Amino acid sequence: AASENNHVYTYTTKVQRPLEIIDGRRISPDNISTPLIPMSRNEYMALSDKSSSGVVTQFYYDPQLTNGKLYVWPTCADVQDTLEFTIKRPIQDFDAGSDDGDFPVEWTDAITLNLAVRIGIKLGVPLAPELKELAVKSKFMAQSFDREKTSTYFQVETRQ
Repeated sequence: AASENNHVYTYTTKVQRPLEIIDGRRISPDNISTPLIPMSRNEYMALSDKSSSGVVTQFYYDPQLTNGKLYVWPTCADVQDTLEFTIKRPIQDFDAGSDDGDFPVEWTDAITLNLAVRIGIKLGVPLAPELKELAVKSKFMAQSFDREKTSTYFQVETRQ
């Protein structure tokens, strides 16, 4: 039960345990996104008052073996704020014949052709050079598809 003007949060499915949290954002009630600063385990454990409350600015994620643990600092003072994360998650297991691949469709050729090459080598089957070449090209094309299309800038650091 909830009273008037209270906030209630719920979810329908629990997210699979993340392997890693790449980055995080705090979202205010008026939809303003503020980046969170990731902390190492040592940095989090070195905090003297882990229970101080305020606006969340930092996080530490411990993946554990079964259920990961997320620690934020300071603890949230305004329950209207939400946190969003970009995560790395495990790839789905192929443990049933009806399972679909947990990868983008652009990777289908690369995975099937390279798997054929690996199985052929393992079984000692002579492989046509065209198959090996096609496997390499398909992997290159798939990797090219997944690259972010942004520039990289380098700058010399001057020291005095």
